[in-house]
This record gives sequence, structure tokens and C-alpha cells, in this order.
Amino acid sequence: MDTKTFDFLNESTYRELLKLTKAKYTIKGFEVLDCNVIPTSFAIIRHDVDMSPERALALAKIEAEEGIRATYTILLTGEFYSPFEKQVRNQISQIAELGHDIGLHFDAAWHGIETEIQLEDKIQWETEILTKLLSSDQNHLVRMFSFHNTTPFTMGCRERSYGGLRNAYAGVLQDQVQYTSDSNGYWIHRSWKTLLDENHERIQVLTHPEWWSTYDAYPGEKVTRTLMQRHLVTWANYCDLLQIGNRNNKLGLRNGQDVLRSLWGEKGENILLLWLNGNRNLAALQVWLLLAEKNQEIVLEISDWQNLFEEMIFGKRQFCFTNQSFEALLSFAEKFMNE
Repeated sequence: MDTKTFDFLNESTYRELLKLTKAKYTIKGFEVLDCNVIPTSFAIIRHDVDMSPERALALAKIEAEEGIRATYTILLTGEFYSPFEKQVRNQISQIAELGHDIGLHFDAAWHGIETEIQLEDKIQWETEILTKLLSSDQNHLVRMFSFHNTTPFTMGCRERSYGGLRNAYAGVLQDQVQYTSDSNGYWIHRSWKTLLDENHERIQVLTHPEWWSTYDAYPGEKVTRTLMQRHLVTWANYCDLLQIGNRNNKLGLRNGQDVLRSLWGEKGENILLLWLNGNRNLAALQVWLLLAEKNQEIVLEISDWQNLFEEMIFGKRQFCFTNQSFEALLSFAEKFMNE
């Protein structure tokens, strides 16, 4: 693989970097902190799950296929997911079942911690919550933690353990283990490949699963897609709750959701959410573009709809789709796509 390709944070690159690391080092976890003198020639693969348990599970599967054990730290106090959600809890459990270690991702600032005594107490508190939440057995107990959004204070907390958990930022690791991180979607200190080429005795690689997607894109694009996926999951959960309770999902559209789902699946669901969010003309235009993807020549020949969209796009006509006109467009789309 060309060296430049290692700059791309995607699944393919991730697998290649794992193979290179495994060929050079023994992969270990934070149990190295239990030794008075830490071992030589090892690599620790750590993931701080800040945004996407879904992507974490995808990476965990790749690692399991390559025979590699990694450490995944879970954030209880984040804004992008909650371990209390059933789906998220199941994803974390699956990661553990693949043989990986589960740790706590701890935000000292969230607790307003100013002393190491306070740190001990709050880590114990969060550990108890996470352990009970995951119903961990003796093989998958939470035994380590990492700090979320490190500060001078947290980097100064150099003891090997706090609150009964091994410290990913212990002084001995800071001093004797070379480190790199992909924080914010790019390599902060040096790339993983560069770290390997430097031939250090011990390394720790920190990655955040949301950056390692199936495609190449800028970090902002990856975050947006992650958030949109969560948006879809939340919407699906709401729809399921109504269905379980035998309640009507009143959308102002007679069968718009069913038509969009049947024709375009997740794309159709995104269009529905655009519509419900008030972006009505954009939702209608998306429908038209999907129709054009099937057969552009035929669609362009259908003058009434085509003229309307051209006049809207070029500002020749002010038009706002209503529920009735959108339903008419969907009715046409259903007939057209099924021909």
C-alpha cells in the first residue's frame, strides 16, 4: 500500500494498519499497568467512543477477524449517544463478546472535578453505573478508564489507577509509551504509520471510531453523516413506539411515508424528514431527482412537473409545495417507478 493512502481514515486503511502493527508488536491491553516494570515491545489499541457505537462495533469486528484485542471506552455523559439506549447497549455488549476490553471514558469537567480525591469518587460512581448497565460478567468487567477531552489537570493525574480502574494516562505510560491520536478526524501528533516506522519499543494508538468509515470524506462530512444516521434511528424508534401502542402517526400525508419507504428505503425516509422539518420544496426536488435517475429522458418529457421545477430553480416562479401537491407528486412517482 502506498504510504500516502495511510492518511485516509477508512476501514480498508484500518485493517492494513492493524496487520502492520500485529506483525511488529504483541498487542496488549492496560493490564501492562499491573506490572512493576512494564513490558517491552507491545502495542495498545484504544478506542474512545465519543460519537458512534455503530462504527465502534464495525471496527471491533475487523479486529476480531484479524485476531486483535482492543480496548473500547464508553462515555456516559456525552451528547451524541447514550449507553442507556437499548440498541447502543447491545452494540457495546457485542463488542465485549468479540473479546475486546470495555473501559470507561470519563469526563472530569462534566463533574467539575478539581482534586484527585474527587476524581476517585466520581470514577467509582460511573464505573458502578456502566458495570450494572452492561451486566458484565467476570470476563468483561470494566477495569480501565481514559479521560475525555484532556486538560492540564487530567494529564497531571499520573497514578496508575483511580477509583479502582487502570489509568490510560498513567505517568508511566506517558513517559515510556509513544502515543498518537486521530482526534478531530486527523492525526494530531503523527500518523499511525509514522509511529510504526519510528520503531519504538512500546506504542499506544488512540482512534475514535466515527472517523474510520467505509468511505473517504472530510471529518465534517463524517460527523454530519453520523448525526444524520442517529437522526434516522431516533425517528424510527418514535415510529415503532406508535406502532407498538397501536397509535396513528399523523404526518399530514395520507400515505406519503409508505410510498417513500417502498420506493427508496432510507433515502425516502430522509426525504420525509426533510418534508416534516419544513424543507418542503427541497424534499419535492429530491423526489424529482430520484425519478430522473431512473429515466431522465422520460421524466424531462413530462412537461407539467418539469416546467414547475425549472421555474422554481431559476426563480421564475414562487411556489411552495403543500401536502396536497406533494401527495400528487408522490402518486406520480409511485406510478412512474412501478412501470
